[in-house]
Order: sequence, then C-alpha cells, then structure tokens
Amino acid sequence: MSLFCLRTSICLNLTIVLTGCGVGLQTDGPLFDSGFIEEPSSEPSNDSDPWGTDTDDSNDTDVSDTNDTNTTDTSDTLDTSAQNIPNLVSSVSPLYGTTAGSTEVTIFGGPFTSDATVSFGGTQGVILSNNGSMLRVNTPSASIDGAVEIRVDMDDGYGIAEEAYVYFEDGLGKTATIGVIGKVEYLGQYWNGGVVPDPTAHMWTAFTAPVDVHFWQLSTPALNTCARNGIDANGDGFNDDINGDGVVDNGDFYQFSGTLTVVDVGADSVMMTGTNGILLTRGSNDPNSINYYMYEYSGDLDPSMVPDNAFYDLSVSGGALDGMTVAQYGRASKRSAPISPSLNTATLQAVSSTQTFSWNPSGADWVEIRMYQVNDAGFISSDVICNVNDTGGFNFQNIHHSWTTGQAVYVHFTRVYENNVSMPHNDGISRIIGAYTIVGAGYTN
Repeated sequence: MSLFCLRTSICLNLTIVLTGCGVGLQTDGPLFDSGFIEEPSSEPSNDSDPWGTDTDDSNDTDVSDTNDTNTTDTSDTLDTSAQNIPNLVSSVSPLYGTTAGSTEVTIFGGPFTSDATVSFGGTQGVILSNNGSMLRVNTPSASIDGAVEIRVDMDDGYGIAEEAYVYFEDGLGKTATIGVIGKVEYLGQYWNGGVVPDPTAHMWTAFTAPVDVHFWQLSTPALNTCARNGIDANGDGFNDDINGDGVVDNGDFYQFSGTLTVVDVGADSVMMTGTNGILLTRGSNDPNSINYYMYEYSGDLDPSMVPDNAFYDLSVSGGALDGMTVAQYGRASKRSAPISPSLNTATLQAVSSTQTFSWNPSGADWVEIRMYQVNDAGFISSDVICNVNDTGGFNFQNIHHSWTTGQAVYVHFTRVYENNVSMPHNDGISRIIGAYTIVGAGYTN
C-alpha cells in the first residue's frame, strides 16, 4: 500500500489550526469560515483613526495648561486665543502603549518652558523630566483604545501632534499575538513511488486583542485530552453536521469557547530575524479575508532557514507599531519522533484507534498527536487531535467520527514550544509556537 500527501492544508495541521479545528475567523464583514473567532474592523473604536485618515475627531476634551506657575498671568488657562506654536512637537517615541497608562514616552521638539504640561487625548500625563528640548512623560490611562493627539501647553502657547499616539487595550497576562514557526518532516517509504516527500517549513503571525488563551486551547479543551476536529468530507468548504441535528456546532467537533480577535496594526509586513531574516507579508489583499490580518511567509520556506531551537526577533515597519522591535519574539522547536508506533518503515504498520504512543521526553511545552482518515474522494472523513504533556507516553482516545478498518490513517506527531515574552505595545504575551511535526502513516486495525 502506498500513500500520497493529500494537500498542504491537510498535511500541516499547526499551519492551519485556526481554520481547521472549528475555530474559523470572523470579520466585521463577510465570514471567512463558520467559526467564532472575530476579525477586527479596520479601525479601533476610538473617535480617531490611528492610520491618520480620521479628520473628524470628536474628542473635545483637550485641555490647556491647568498647572500654570505664572502667578501674574491669571487668565492663561482659560485663554482661547493662546498661540499655536508650529513644530513645538517634532517627534514622539514610542508611538504606542497600553490603555493602563504609565508608558514612558519621550517628546522631542521645543523649546519647552519649565511650566510645560502634556496631555494625551485631553488627559494629562506625568512629566518625569524636561530639559527644554525633550520631555519624558508617563502616559495617563485611557478608557478605550485608538489614536489620540498629544498636546503640550505652556504659558506662551501650545503645540499639538494630531493622532500621534495609539492606545492598545491592556493585555497584561494575556495573549497579544499568535503564530507558528513550523517545520515538517516525513517518515516512511510507503509514499507514492517509495519516495519520501521533502521536508517543509512555514511561518506566520498575527496580532490579537487581549485574551487569556494558550495555543493548545484552540484545538483541545485541556492538556492530556483529545477532541474531534471539524471535517469536510464532501469538499464543499463547510464543516459537516456529524450528529445530524441540522446545526453545525460544538456537538459535531470541538470549538474554542472564547473569542480570539485579530487586530490590524496597519503594517503591510513584519520581519522575523534570526539565523536568517524572513519577511512575512499579508496573506491577502482583501481586508474582508482573515489572511489580510495574518503575516506569513509567501511561498515555500526552506527548512534550513528554521534551524532547531532558533530564536527570532520581530521588527515592524509602518502602521501603528512602526519601529517596534521585540527580542526573542518566537522560537523554533526541535525534532522528536515517536518510538511507537514506528512510522519510519518500508510498509504501513497497523495503527489502532486507541494507539499507545511512546517517545523520549524532550522538555517540550506539550506534544500534539493527530490521526485522521481520508475518504475515496480525497477528503478527511475522520480527524482527532490530542494535546498532551511531554511525559513520553499517551493512549490515544477513540472519539473518531468513524474508523474504517483496513484503511490508511495519517499520523502527525508534533513537538511544541510556546513562547512567552512581553509585547511593548500593550504588555501582553507573545504566544508564538515552535512546532516540529513528524508525518507518517499506518493502516487501521
């Protein structure tokens, strides 16, 4: 018996976990899939647009200097004819921060007098230092995210930088980005023509609204458990109603109970820099497509560009996070193959629906084990995913939609490392996973 690799979207589970596990991404426009993860609108909910296209700022709470130290000027704080000083604010760094406030922002320009105050969207910040050409300020908190103006008020006038600073919803302790740094290796001589498919690699990332979730929760409710994946046995692009109740929902397959919203930060690309520099671009030109908000490597990524355990730094150019860098944003995984069942064989070996998997523990955050069957039309007819602790052994749970004896079963064994670094724009966590997947097969008994 020989096998063929069905499709890239089938053979690389962790590449498509968001759309393949009943976790379809939703937009404010057309639905991309039948799931319930929301995609954002193209703008935040504030009254101004961080990309600079909002000319109708309804924020009328901007204030002038309420801390006037000039005792001889009693009308300064109420003087509506105060002089607007052009270019008083020449630049700002960083351009973003959390709605919780207390982000240290440096404002360049001047000359700034000793009585200068600074407000963000009408709320005063706390000045830490003022040397006349540079102000260091702690931002105030904000009730909503979005772009706001920065205003510097002094006795002799004021300066405004419109929509110069972007607030992001505070994400402390929560996921702020997701993504995959993946490599796939095929085992066994039972593929078509006895030729083992070439290894592959892939990489993508996306920014999210803060949510308390680990990557494994997108496909199973807990570690050391298994869950049914959604299937499309007729290839019509929609998950099947397995239990026949007329509704496609979590009674047919596992669905993540939370809401994961991807956020458009306005950049057309991001750079992942490690052993090699890897440019990730928007996956689509259509803002109504979820891929528009996901940065991915275009084409086939050479596996040599993803060495084991390699760290990657993130750099953002353009958009609301222009100039942001994050050291060790993501880390690749390393190879770990099962001892049992043996996948590196000349012919297909028997695999049970309750197969016992054993391997040498490798210090992974978890191991994902997936087994699925394919019907005569070449579409997946049964699919189960298990996420388990890296203890070296696990008994697969028999919760398949169906299990046809004597047919081929595809096996994915993935060692996963989940990153955990703080993101400077909202204090959230980078949940980028490194995934090294061994792909093999057997026949069902």
